[in-house]
Amino acid sequence: MIAGHLARAANPIVVLGDSITEAADLPEMICGHVVVNAGIGGAGVDDLLAVAPSLLEGKALALVVIAIGINDAFAAEGQETRFSASYATLLQSLASVAPKLAVANIPPVAPNAALTKAAHLDAGLIDRFNLLLPDLAKTARASFIDLHEAVTAKGQPETLDGVHLAPSAYELWDAAMLAGINKALDCTGR
Repeated sequence: MIAGHLARAANPIVVLGDSITEAADLPEMICGHVVVNAGIGGAGVDDLLAVAPSLLEGKALALVVIAIGINDAFAAEGQETRFSASYATLLQSLASVAPKLAVANIPPVAPNAALTKAAHLDAGLIDRFNLLLPDLAKTARASFIDLHEAVTAKGQPETLDGVHLAPSAYELWDAAMLAGINKALDCTGR
């Protein structure tokens, strides 16, 4: 489906991510560019690394936004190091096919929620990933979008299941994503 949307879009903004991205209500156009929501439920950084560069290769792109990480936040020895290395490799790979990149950090999960526990997600690991992402963005000369701050400005965001954002939290996520994309493209919301 993503390839089909890309085939019909000239110079699009592509937002790569997981189910959080997939469920986002992104506008059809930002700054005169079609927006392609390339969120894939269940995806992690290595999944994007396996498919995104070839999916985007040869396409004229305005911006690629990476908004992923929750599915990588399972407690395992060395997971933080693996995440950082894979993310850096993803950014390097995407830099060869996209003129501009943006990195969005990860919204929190509710540590004691049933889905968080069932998926073995580590809320503390998400916090540590979020500490790494601004530096990874800077190294890749990518813009940084602070989704975490946007959705937590008034405390723990409301979720449907401990992981996936409720509509009230998505309003904040969507607004921060839109502002971050406008900034990355040096656009005032045309």
